[in-house]
Amino acid sequence: MGIGSFECLPVEILTKICDHCDLEDVLALQSTHIELEMRIRKNFFSRFEMAKVTWMENASIIAMKGNDLNEQEITTNRTQWEQVIRQTKRIHSLHLEKTDAAYKKAVIVAIAHNWKLSNLEIVLKPSSKEISPAYTCKNYTRLTRFVESQKASLKRLTLRSSPVSRIELRRTNDGAHIEYGQERNIFLHHQLINPLFRAMLAGGSPVSSLDLSVDGCEQLEYSLQNAFQAALPYDQRSALRSLRIHFGPEVSSLSHAEMDRVLTTYAPTLHVTPNLTHILCDLTHCSVEPESLEGIFKAISRELRGSHRISLVTPNFDPTIQKQMDFRDLVTFFD
Repeated sequence: MGIGSFECLPVEILTKICDHCDLEDVLALQSTHIELEMRIRKNFFSRFEMAKVTWMENASIIAMKGNDLNEQEITTNRTQWEQVIRQTKRIHSLHLEKTDAAYKKAVIVAIAHNWKLSNLEIVLKPSSKEISPAYTCKNYTRLTRFVESQKASLKRLTLRSSPVSRIELRRTNDGAHIEYGQERNIFLHHQLINPLFRAMLAGGSPVSSLDLSVDGCEQLEYSLQNAFQAALPYDQRSALRSLRIHFGPEVSSLSHAEMDRVLTTYAPTLHVTPNLTHILCDLTHCSVEPESLEGIFKAISRELRGSHRISLVTPNFDPTIQKQMDFRDLVTFFD
């Protein structure tokens, strides 16, 4: 079959042929004729929507998938990899795995210039060799700049720094929801987590409604404060009007005294939210005695300014009988 025959093939057949070829063969076919180049770019490469990039020390592997296409991959030690990225401009979801030793930034720069991501997951992998803190910080800065390049389109950002640590931030027009399950790591928090999520949030209007979901029970007071810091940069806190706090089922193992300490320790953080008018704290999984609720309630109320409402929801909460609930089920306060 000559090149002229390829030019006359129906779109479905041409796409099917490309789908069963290696990307290098597809690129070679594209290079044979300008008409084929345009048809393949329009009808094959434009159908890829998701990608996985494994960013390693010496090379990176780029794998792509469309809803009705086979997975295709190419490594950055092949000369054509940049051609692939330039033609797959409809990719909106990226899973990025990075080792500590990875340093060649060309693949990230190319993605930043060609893809507009709405969903990004970053997975940090340990290196087989020792890496200095300065080198690690430099790599973290590159990741932050990459997220900053996507801030206009990014709606979901997930960071996995270990098999048991995960942070996910979802952004809406004027709201945000963060799921925080990160082991305590001061270096990581200050050098990557805060800058990374701050870079994402810089792309939209200030957050006025925030949901915090905190998993785990070890050092819970730090997790709650760190989640708040990651989801709400200091310069945006004056815009916050509504805050919801959720705890995972793991907190059921904590005593009521421990939960009381967690919330009263967190309360001073709210002093920098002058326009916060409503807090709902979901204690459904918590062990909290009725007499502790008043102390929690007062500790939070002291930090708020103006009129506000505080709702503490316990395991006995039933929204169908909200009007009949007593103090132990729901506390509402107007200053």
